[in-house]
Amino acid sequence: MTRATAIILAGLLAAAAIGSGISAAKRVSSYHRDNPREQFAFKRVGVRDFIYAGRPVSLRDEQSPSGNLLVVTYGDEKLALPVVIPLDPRLPGLAPHDDWMGVLRFASATNMDLPELQARMNAGEVRDRLVIVTRTPEPGTDPSTWGEINKHRWTFDFYEFLPEGGFAHQKMAFPNKRAREKAEREGRELAVPQLREKTWEFEAALTITPKTDGPSPEFRNDGLAAMGWTLPASGFATIGMIVMLVVAASRKPPMPMADR
Repeated sequence: MTRATAIILAGLLAAAAIGSGISAAKRVSSYHRDNPREQFAFKRVGVRDFIYAGRPVSLRDEQSPSGNLLVVTYGDEKLALPVVIPLDPRLPGLAPHDDWMGVLRFASATNMDLPELQARMNAGEVRDRLVIVTRTPEPGTDPSTWGEINKHRWTFDFYEFLPEGGFAHQKMAFPNKRAREKAEREGRELAVPQLREKTWEFEAALTITPKTDGPSPEFRNDGLAAMGWTLPASGFATIGMIVMLVVAASRKPPMPMADR
């Protein structure tokens, strides 16, 4: 390959890289415009007695033949949660349960800072929600050893306090790409739905997940996925341009006829 040919190819590949890069940026911008991400503000409740939706809420530790329980009372409704990872019971408030359970008040805070959110909540324009989220290691394992390490077997239960009374419950599993892809190949539904990024359930689960054990980003249904073919095209074109420039630099220009 001559030096001139390599320079021409490098120019064409540079144009392709710029064109696909611009297309990728437009796709990302369009995705975020059409799919605004909802943001949530969470506040962890650390006391055992408070009021929500005009009803008293209390959380008490109780003993049962099957083990320790955290009994939640919401008005006339009761909820008994098995204590799976007990800490020192002498700790104040709900701190003895911080490793496996969280009581969270939260609200949608999309396009708002905290002062604006608080003002709109005070004005009744935004309703805050209350949920208990629990983290349960794989049944039958020691929650302080293998059960704590094997995060892909964790499940999360969400008990949302309904304004009209009672609870709405859902169980979700820790994100597991291998299990999800296997279920898709076999044409079946997962026994327990997996947590999805950009949802309040995902954000709530992170509040009781050890910081070093959070799920790896999967980049599904986001701006990166929206780039499609433009991302690899830009990458390959850039690499090709660099190769052609190296080739051009390694070729000596032809000598003038008079010097031959």
